[in-house]
Amino acid sequence: MNEKATQKLYSVRLMMLIIVILIPMNLITLIMSAFAIRGLVSQMRENTQGVLEVYLSRIESDLTSGSTRSRFISSESQSFLYFSRLRSPEDGTDDDKMQATVKLYNEYGDFFKENNTISGMYSIFPQADLQVIRDNRYSYSMHKDAMKGYLDRRLTEERNMGKWEFCSVGDEARLFYMSKYRQSYFGAWYDLDDLIRELGMADEGEWLLFLDEDGKILYRCGAAEDFQAEGLDPAHPVLEKGMEAVAASSTLCGMTVIRGVSVQRVLRAFPLFLRIMLGLSVIGLLALPVIISLMKRWIIRPVRKLNDAMEEISRGNMDYRIEESESGSEFDRMNHEFNRMMEEVSNLKINVYEEQLEKQDIRLKFLSQQIQPHFILNTLNILYSYEQNEYPLIQKMILCLSRYFRYIVNANRDEVPLRAEMDHIRNYFEIQQARYPDTFFAFVEYDDSIASCLVPPLLIQNFAENSIKHSIKIGNQINIFVIAQPLGEDRIRIRMLDTGQGIDQELIERINEFRRTGERQKGLGIGIQNAIERLNVLYGADTQFEITRDEPHGTRIEIILPRRQGEEAEEE
Repeated sequence: MNEKATQKLYSVRLMMLIIVILIPMNLITLIMSAFAIRGLVSQMRENTQGVLEVYLSRIESDLTSGSTRSRFISSESQSFLYFSRLRSPEDGTDDDKMQATVKLYNEYGDFFKENNTISGMYSIFPQADLQVIRDNRYSYSMHKDAMKGYLDRRLTEERNMGKWEFCSVGDEARLFYMSKYRQSYFGAWYDLDDLIRELGMADEGEWLLFLDEDGKILYRCGAAEDFQAEGLDPAHPVLEKGMEAVAASSTLCGMTVIRGVSVQRVLRAFPLFLRIMLGLSVIGLLALPVIISLMKRWIIRPVRKLNDAMEEISRGNMDYRIEESESGSEFDRMNHEFNRMMEEVSNLKINVYEEQLEKQDIRLKFLSQQIQPHFILNTLNILYSYEQNEYPLIQKMILCLSRYFRYIVNANRDEVPLRAEMDHIRNYFEIQQARYPDTFFAFVEYDDSIASCLVPPLLIQNFAENSIKHSIKIGNQINIFVIAQPLGEDRIRIRMLDTGQGIDQELIERINEFRRTGERQKGLGIGIQNAIERLNVLYGADTQFEITRDEPHGTRIEIILPRRQGEEAEEE
């Protein structure tokens, strides 16, 4: 057999295979669709029957609740019993009648809160020529004459006492209950429109009919408003063509509810559905090889690449990247994001490492400034210079020095309570006042509400040293103020002011340049630069620092820090 014959045989076999597979599949699809349609219609009837019975049960429950509460009020309410004892309109005082009316009115209102579907309740006392009617939905006030006429007719005939009765009052369908106690009457009513709406019985496009025991249509709702047939059989109602009728009866109010559902509405999508299923079967069979090939190209291979990349990363190869293409598929975007994420991870590791080095460098610089040999030597010289009769001053200086050294030796943390820092500044000023007597006055104050807030240690001392160093002159006395206050609910503000000769504008420019560039400035003290660096490292953009010159003299420093609440300062 030549090649063409072989190809033809294979083609025939393939066509036969397709025919053998598709025709039975299509027949099975049609048969199953027919069974599905029949089952769907049957299921629809059963579901509708169940739903309708639930609705009718809820209606009966509401009616039972209304009649039960009416009977309860007639037998237990003191107001109702008061009116029922009256024998004529002249009996009883107007005040007593008014109070009893209000109480009875409120008792009706209490039931309205429990049952929001009820439309109203009433009590009628013919011997006293008195009626107490409370309307829950304005149905009585809107049709007062018609409602009054219906109640008068039913009182006169005394029909269906203790039962619910369907009626049409004021062009509205209603269910009325009336019962008698002694010579008084009581009851309740429901507007059928409100009851149906509250229960959600009438869906758009569906039928809803209410029949009496003789099959007479009492009420129409939904699409059934134009239905004109009369005399339906409540047990086997027949609606117009294309409608399935489901009925449920109530012995409580003597009526049957019929719900009609359009069969065409249920079956409308089936022919199109069958055509779509048939077309999809053929297309799916023909496109199966192409689908497999495309799945390998678009899904399997990209997933394999991504899996290989994650394995390389897990082995520690952080420089591995996935080869990207320009097809614009979702996997290409994923590969691009993966590569970008790995770049950010690498940069982040470098930035974290550099930041740690920077913090360590700043900490070393900070520690190197804690103990200043010249300050220690000068203070010891002062102690040496005291006379023997100045022993109290010697004691005070030794105490101040011990506090000073204890604080700076233990100030190896990033933050300390504000109370400890401010107490240290007071102690520092006392030492300096001993060195430079009668040259400056120091005032240190802070708000108790921020006493436990955390601040960098020795932050204020750097600026206090500069004030004393550059502002104090022999023969001139200056004032130095250090004040810490809360600023809003989430920040604190530390201000330092002196009345010395003031900071030079050139020094302010160097400070601003250092803050802008981060580069060390000649002529700018190491302590100030370390303080600024520590603020930037610890708080970043959450801190503010400003140093200005007050005119005609003096320097003003303001530091704003985020409010970090720490534990109470440890006992010194």
